[in-house]
Amino acid sequence: MSWTALGEWTSSTGTYTTEHGSSTARNMYLHGFDYDLDGRLHSLFTWREQNTAVMRDSGGITNHDTGYVYSTDRDRT
Repeated sequence: MSWTALGEWTSSTGTYTTEHGSSTARNMYLHGFDYDLDGRLHSLFTWREQNTAVMRDSGGITNHDTGYVYSTDRDRT
């Protein structure tokens, strides 16, 4: 068995803006992948901004927006 690259399923491009600032650099932190009993693949993730200007205060965190994706065709889409 071997892996085949099919393309990206998400992108970190764009600008995330809050009332405190903006960021154009982020990472996606995966919370995991799991198949259900019907063979559907599920994944959850959170975005973390790399620019601390978006924090409310210096002790704040730059995580935001939990995402959820799923695939019903063996991870093709």
